[in-house]
Amino acid sequence: MGTDNIHHKRKAERLERTRKKKNVLPYILIVSEGAVTEPNYFGWYKKNCKQFINVEIFGEGKNTSSLVREAIAIRNKIQSRENIVFDQVWCVFDKDSFTDSDYNNAFLLCGNENIQVAYSNECFELWYLLHFHYYNTGMDRQLIYTKLNELFKERYGFKYEKNMQNIFEMLRPLQAGAIKRARSLEKNCTNIASIHNQNPSTRVFKLVEELNKYVR
Repeated sequence: MGTDNIHHKRKAERLERTRKKKNVLPYILIVSEGAVTEPNYFGWYKKNCKQFINVEIFGEGKNTSSLVREAIAIRNKIQSRENIVFDQVWCVFDKDSFTDSDYNNAFLLCGNENIQVAYSNECFELWYLLHFHYYNTGMDRQLIYTKLNELFKERYGFKYEKNMQNIFEMLRPLQAGAIKRARSLEKNCTNIASIHNQNPSTRVFKLVEELNKYVR
């Protein structure tokens, strides 16, 4: 097993050197729990930043540990097929009602595979909610939807609908505030080692900040 790991590491290093010599654009893989919601949102970067970065997005409809295992399979398949190395791999998933054991195991597996996590507790829509106001009281998915409906009606004149195609454009003017509020939630966590278990909390802002580096 150790020999195999060394072989794969050396191969990755060779591919990375080749990539830099050819001046290939940075390559980021995003694998999400949601089959539509997250791909719709992050798809904006794939469409609008293609001159500066390659973004591959897969909405798998899987959760926690099973999603991470799928992300590993997708990464390995693409890298082998296209002879490239991803600069970053991200998994996007929610806490929802999944067991603490399965949820925590997903983080351990990501750590072992050098995969970064853009988690949300309770759900991805918390990221949307933080575009409007700061919240530090635990909420379930239904309450988040209820608040989003109220805020969308107030600002846009209609209720929030899951899988909106233009959600990124709608929320983009408020994004800086969402990043600030999500970061504040993280800073105010009493146990930073288990921030992912805090409700509410999200690290979607980390992925957004990374992708924003390539917005011109």
